[in-house]
Amino acid sequence: MKNIQSFIKQSDDFQSIFNGLKEGLKEQLLAGLSGSVRSLFTAAISDELKRPMFIVTHNLYQAQKVTDDLASVMPDRSVLLYPVNELIASEIAVASPELRAQRLDVLNRLANGENPIIVTPAAAVRRMLPPVELWKESQIHLKIGEEIDLEAFQKNSSYKLVMTGRRWLQRPEILVCAEESSTSMR
Repeated sequence: MKNIQSFIKQSDDFQSIFNGLKEGLKEQLLAGLSGSVRSLFTAAISDELKRPMFIVTHNLYQAQKVTDDLASVMPDRSVLLYPVNELIASEIAVASPELRAQRLDVLNRLANGENPIIVTPAAAVRRMLPPVELWKESQIHLKIGEEIDLEAFQKNSSYKLVMTGRRWLQRPEILVCAEESSTSMR
């Protein structure tokens, strides 16, 4: 693959696109690349830029295909899918925990200074995300077997306590159940 990337890097088209990226051009048009050639061209650009890349596709299916293609030509680089459904209503109604976990993983890697290639559908561009500093401050790290004071946890994390026979700590998209007689959670 490196030989093919070297060949691509020597082309005038590659040099034109790469120089435009270095100079901060806002718009560039590259047409006629598809499939593996597009992935190899992207890999060559990524190899030269050495910074996170954000690739936007028109839907989630295409984002998955591009992620798989890039991962196959760039085994030494972290290629991540940031999955988002096109309709917000469907995201709320049927959002799977796996997709949420993937999004959280991508955001955590970016916040920790990793250098991944992120592939996402266009719907993700319309979503609001918190600034990196707020993301890092809002992280709550819990360990298996760790005991925490429920009242302090509730007060410091803006969870709402609801009584239903057991004690439930509830926050949008997160549920934690504690023993009824306990004041700490394991």
